Amino acid sequence: MFFSSPLSILPPTDYNIKMRILLTNPPWKKGNYYGVRAGTRWPFLTELPKTQRIPDYIPFPFFLAYTASLLKENGFDVNLIDAVALGIDDDKYLSMVADFQPELMIQETSTPSINTDINIANRAYDECECKNIALSGPHVSIFRENVLKDNPNVSFLLIGEYEMSSLELALALNGSGSLEDIKGLVFRKGDKIELNTPRGLLDDLDSLPLPARDLLPMPNYRDYFCDMPQPTAQIWASRGCPFGCIYCLWPQALYNSRKYRVRDPVRVTDEMKIIEDKYNPGSIFFDDDTFNIGKARMLKLASEIQARGIKTPWAVMARPDTSDEETLKALKSAGMRAIKYGIESGDQSILKQSGKSLNLSKAMETVNITKKLGIKTHLTFTVGLPNETDKTAMKTLQFALKMNPDSAQFSICTPFPGTEYFEQASRKKYIDFNDYSDFDGAGKAVIRTEELSSVDLEKILSKMQAAWRRHKLFRIISHFDLRAFMRFFDNPKIVVKKLLSLVK
Repeated sequence: MFFSSPLSILPPTDYNIKMRILLTNPPWKKGNYYGVRAGTRWPFLTELPKTQRIPDYIPFPFFLAYTASLLKENGFDVNLIDAVALGIDDDKYLSMVADFQPELMIQETSTPSINTDINIANRAYDECECKNIALSGPHVSIFRENVLKDNPNVSFLLIGEYEMSSLELALALNGSGSLEDIKGLVFRKGDKIELNTPRGLLDDLDSLPLPARDLLPMPNYRDYFCDMPQPTAQIWASRGCPFGCIYCLWPQALYNSRKYRVRDPVRVTDEMKIIEDKYNPGSIFFDDDTFNIGKARMLKLASEIQARGIKTPWAVMARPDTSDEETLKALKSAGMRAIKYGIESGDQSILKQSGKSLNLSKAMETVNITKKLGIKTHLTFTVGLPNETDKTAMKTLQFALKMNPDSAQFSICTPFPGTEYFEQASRKKYIDFNDYSDFDGAGKAVIRTEELSSVDLEKILSKMQAAWRRHKLFRIISHFDLRAFMRFFDNPKIVVKKLLSLVK
């Protein structure tokens, strides 16, 4: 097992730094809706039932957790508050910030939450005396200069992957190093905004220490798909994606590169074993941009998992055209219970125009092989890609119903600033929004196509979701004797209520 990293800058015995650094994923609430931001490539708001404190989907804040671990390893006094996972409101969050009294606060942001993010940062500045506030995330990576100009209480922006930039910033504020030398940093110098040289991507992912899961509410992270046991401990075996989807946020706005980087399967398995032994999660999920690239690496990982005797079921995010039956069998034998495949459209021309480069026939073949092997499948679909029509959208719905996955996700394609799709649609005047909070593809469209308005796309999404709910209901009914089931109830309304609860 490995517990330390080559990125430690201080000598192992020089742990005399006491500077307090707080990393945060602040609350994002709007009425009875709660937003998810850090750790997801698709930030959005989701409605919460009155009896529920946190959403059904809570992504793990990878960059915050890796940064916290790196800072701790280099002697800093570090805390991490994931307010979304804790389900706390602004006042409770600010109370926790004030209790820690950070000398540097690093806060995640996103496009749809940016106004909320700035407001809470201003409150931390005014009410908690946080005078060194750094913002991170794709949105500030794109609008770097304007964000600092418009927000005088924000001192720094951390662009792209920010683990090393955060460490160097902390060292500079502690008296070791110069702000001007920190790649990937935007900062104030008097009345001037300094835009430092961008930082290249970290090639050796295993040089980072393991994420600081000990600072986070691990039982609260979950991802409900394919009936995977909860809670879900999320992990990365790679970063990046070499494919050219014009709508995908992180490769374009965060990594600024299509470079694909992988971790050593042995070290990945080490991390899985630590997670299993220390946190005993219901399942483990590989939330990579694209997990299954490189057959030899996949087979080695499967072999290592079996050799280590890992019993926790696990699942992955993958493409359906980068696997074969032999690899899927090996992964299944090693405990992989489910797989998420990104399909997005059931129309081949739409996929081609969006840069997805996915052959639907191959996707269909792989999904069928996956199901044949007894691996549960979750498929993702979106509407609003370039040249979408009502006909192509219905082809997507028909494809989803035909594939009959165990679970599915339907959304509106959201061309975030920084993506090629945003630039294309802006040139055609196909983007329409009041403010950045509209960039929420869970139910709102900021995009239109040649034939479909944003309202049309919202209606189509509702139609797809309703059709999928009916499909699930009929699937449930077909698996048992409904009349025998109803004999257990005096009131048929109870039966209907029970069935509907199963397809939420």
